[in-house]
Amino acid sequence: MEVGLANFAKAFGTDSIRGPLISVTLWTFAFAFLSIFLFDLAVGKVGYWTVVTAIAYGLLGSGSIVSSLGTVG
Repeated sequence: MEVGLANFAKAFGTDSIRGPLISVTLWTFAFAFLSIFLFDLAVGKVGYWTVVTAIAYGLLGSGSIVSSLGTVG
């Protein structure tokens, strides 16, 4: 299994993949970000690291979707 930058080029260069990929990637980022942020808000611990962690989890989830494209079809 090869995972690399070629998957990103394929994902964003193919019209039939780009549209759905963008919506799924945005939803994945939003879900991860809001999960961390809303939990910290609920327990009263919102701070600088809340934002850093939420962005990191959002990017990790979104990146995993794009990198897994090479394993399909």
